[in-house]
Amino acid sequence: MNCCGNKRQALQQDMQAQAQQNNTEPVVSRSEIRFQYKGQHQLSVVGAATGNRYVFPGFGAQLLVDPADAAGLMAEPLLETLRIATPKQ
Repeated sequence: MNCCGNKRQALQQDMQAQAQQNNTEPVVSRSEIRFQYKGQHQLSVVGAATGNRYVFPGFGAQLLVDPADAAGLMAEPLLETLRIATPKQ
């Protein structure tokens, strides 16, 4: 059983449903997704959706990631999703 795959699939489905409902791209400013790096050396990842470059300098580094890029980063085994939160409005 691959729990990361299930999370990634669920996030993609939620984003697709939102886009279809609004007939637009998903709104990325409504949520924050924090990732923590579990590797020893620097990791640089380019988000497939936005082209943003995310640089994790070493073990324990945490970054906020654009929700549009989150599914791709969830596929990286050395990154852990820490939090998906909607900011107060």
